[in-house]
Amino acid sequence: PGKTGSEEPEWMVRLVPTPKAVRLVKELAPKTFLAAFKLEVGKGRDELVASALELLRKNRCDLVVANDQKEIEAGEHTGYFVDPSGEVLAVAEGKDAIARTLIRLVEERLAG
Repeated sequence: PGKTGSEEPEWMVRLVPTPKAVRLVKELAPKTFLAAFKLEVGKGRDELVASALELLRKNRCDLVVANDQKEIEAGEHTGYFVDPSGEVLAVAEGKDAIARTLIRLVEERLAG
């Protein structure tokens, strides 16, 4: 209500969650190939795959790349590529390898 002066010693900001865009994709375009990313913190391979599978099922994704923030910060960026059956289609190390693997898997899917 009204303007808050810049001289105020403390501001209160109210945040309201917005809908996840990934949830809307298949509703708006059901035939779209939907690849998503799942970033976790301090999770091992099995937990990352489980998180990816949950994201896949909730949002009808075709592929999820799961990775861990702590690994990224340590310079050991590993991406796990998970399909809707829960199969890990590929594991890639490093940003470039992750990008190349994503492109390859999308191309394979669209071609076949």
